[in-house]
Amino acid sequence: GEGGGGGAAADEDRRVQERSASEEAAAAARSRRWREEAATREKARAAALRKERVQHAHEVLREHEEEAERLRLRRVHEQALATAAEHRHAAAVAASGSQRLAVKGA
Repeated sequence: GEGGGGGAAADEDRRVQERSASEEAAAAARSRRWREEAATREKARAAALRKERVQHAHEVLREHEEEAERLRLRRVHEQALATAAEHRHAAAVAASGSQRLAVKGA
């Protein structure tokens, strides 16, 4: 019965090879799936970062615009105060001038 024993061993070898081949295929499929999932996560993370950067840029821009508007309003206000002061001064000068004239004329 040695011939029969050899045949059984060959069958067993073939089964082992088939099993290892299918396990390799499964492992390859798993690692491919992991790589794809990792790539998907990485893309999502990059997209989230991009979105965050864009939002941040918009916020910074808005803050700059608000600050510029505040400065502009302050300048307008200071200009108005200065103009009002000049007018008051001119009115005071004019008033004192006319009072002097009135005193002289008396």
